[in-house]
Amino acid sequence: MPMTWKDWNPGLENDDQILGDVYRTIPHSELKPSSPFIVRMFENPKSPIPLPGKCDLLRHDLIHILLGRGLLLEDEAFVIGYTMGTSKRIGQFGKLFYKSISCTVYPKEYRFRLQDMTVYDLGFSAGQRNKIEIYDIEIENRLNCTVGEVRSSLGIDKTVLKTAFSFERAVTDSLGSSRAVASMGMHPTMGFSGGHI
Repeated sequence: MPMTWKDWNPGLENDDQILGDVYRTIPHSELKPSSPFIVRMFENPKSPIPLPGKCDLLRHDLIHILLGRGLLLEDEAFVIGYTMGTSKRIGQFGKLFYKSISCTVYPKEYRFRLQDMTVYDLGFSAGQRNKIEIYDIEIENRLNCTVGEVRSSLGIDKTVLKTAFSFERAVTDSLGSSRAVASMGMHPTMGFSGGHI
């Protein structure tokens, strides 16, 4: 039976796999059609008013792989949070503005729920630990590199991600949170010390 977009999850234990090979496992034929105008207005780099962290769909999908996240809403929240968190140009207003529109104005199938806001914050916090604005890097030119090589070159620390996923699982009951932790072979509370990520 072919993998559905709801089941697809790259996990973090794929450092030795080729990035392009992992990308080709995404069930693109089942994905939603192109993003609605309101989403593209704030998240697409071709928009006249994109928020920091904007990138095209291919790069965004590759970031999903590098961060070990699937395609569920909570996965989107983490990936967008992390990507925005790496920006040196986003402040508290930009972060709050995005959270506001993504849970009120976005169409229903793209709209974040309350628990997704928690996941977004965890992603944002993890992204702030990274000194590289990953959305500005041409990751799509590295499809022949291993996932581990690309993670390393972009400053993506799997220890930080694992801690974030573990905390996420401890504070939410989402499928994406469970799956992120399960894919690492970790107990839901492993790696969380009670402090900030």
